[in-house]
Amino acid sequence: MSVFTRLRQLSTRAKIRYAILAAAILLFLPPLSIIPQFFGETRFCGTWCLRMFMKVPPTPYILFATFMGVALIGVVLAVTFFLGRYWCGHVCPIGGVSELGSKLVPRKIKIDYSSIPAPAVRYGYFLVFLLAPVLGIGGLCCSLCNFAIVPHVLAAPTDGSCAAFLLTTIGGTSLALFTLLGVWSKGGRGYCNFMCPVGALDSLVNVVGAKLGFRRMQVEKVACDGCGTCQTVCPAWAISKENNAAEISQLSCVSCGKCQDACPRGAIHHGR
Repeated sequence: MSVFTRLRQLSTRAKIRYAILAAAILLFLPPLSIIPQFFGETRFCGTWCLRMFMKVPPTPYILFATFMGVALIGVVLAVTFFLGRYWCGHVCPIGGVSELGSKLVPRKIKIDYSSIPAPAVRYGYFLVFLLAPVLGIGGLCCSLCNFAIVPHVLAAPTDGSCAAFLLTTIGGTSLALFTLLGVWSKGGRGYCNFMCPVGALDSLVNVVGAKLGFRRMQVEKVACDGCGTCQTVCPAWAISKENNAAEISQLSCVSCGKCQDACPRGAIHHGR
């Protein structure tokens, strides 16, 4: 089945989500980078960096130099707290490139990482990300950065410096990780699930909001028969089966709604 055939078969909700992801890619990433260009930039690095403020300890200079990134992450976390991870699942251009790019990889050769406990890997990496500068062993804020490697790849055909970066050790390693964990993974969200500090912070806020009763992807246990269809389509491997019914982990769910579209019994919805 071709990519275009699969797209035509999507629900209206899924088509809207993919359209938003595609628009975000055009707005934030090369070759257009429409929004960053208002600030004289072409990539997520600089004013729009979503990661630099997490440097430990954050300095006033970093907070000022990345003020748009700080403002954006504030909006992202506020939306997540009340409604779920709409940034990760519907808007993030980096996750969008990973997920949409995975559509071009044949299903038979995709790598299934779902057996790996994603939260353990994610928060282990997140701790290293935060503590490495404090311990004096170097920083990972700009190394292995998904918000840097994707813009470099997209800009490489027209920007020699980006092409040269991909040939460096850090650039090549970042590209390999993003390709194998992201584009080549089942669901296309492996890199997001394992190595994105923004996603790690966002998922923690998601859990807090869920505990307080705000809207999230929910399973009506009475209606669910435990068929497992939702598990097969979840790009973040956030669904397991408990007592013969689906269970959604808010530590990994990205609120994409794929499970809702796939459920044959209508047992999944976005609500309190």
